[in-house]
Amino acid sequence: MSLLETIVHSLSTSVLANPLYFFIIAVIATMLWGDASMVLFSIISTTLGLPFILVLIAGYIGATIGDTIWFLAGYKILPFFIDHHLFSKGYKKIVNVIEAVAHKNITVTLTIVKPLYGTRIITILYLANKKIGVWRFMRCNALALMFWALYMGGLGYLVAKGFRFIFNTFKSIQLALSLLVLFFILFNIIQKQLNKKIEHLKKKRKK
Repeated sequence: MSLLETIVHSLSTSVLANPLYFFIIAVIATMLWGDASMVLFSIISTTLGLPFILVLIAGYIGATIGDTIWFLAGYKILPFFIDHHLFSKGYKKIVNVIEAVAHKNITVTLTIVKPLYGTRIITILYLANKKIGVWRFMRCNALALMFWALYMGGLGYLVAKGFRFIFNTFKSIQLALSLLVLFFILFNIIQKQLNKKIEHLKKKRKK
């Protein structure tokens, strides 16, 4: 049995192979860790042959719960991010991104800015501080999370398919894993570069 077959077999005999357990674990993981969990569980569902819609719904529910909790906690937590020397600079950068891209539009902020690398929590806390109301936030966030779930879920699906294709073509688990790791590194680099580009545009507008 190959290493890939061993991994798939181990997953298929674990609790994740049960659709109900998979759904519950995916909801909890996405609620806590967002993007990374959505991609990871999309990869697992594709590998195990579970319905793709399962991970989309689980991710959507988990992200909705997580985002709402952060929003409700935002009034008390945000001052910590603004005043603490380790987070204040990052907070100001993300606010600049919101103002440059979304022009303080709530729906655009949640759809375009929030999915950017490292901006999710601070974006939600920023909106909480604007006192827009939890129901309005949830209404705007509902549409944004549909796009997010499809984007992150689709990303995980394509990664899983690509991983299997590379392994089946070259019969090398090392090559497949190396390219998988390289993909995530490049993905993070592109996200960071996009953030820098947006900041640069914001500075240009100020001049």
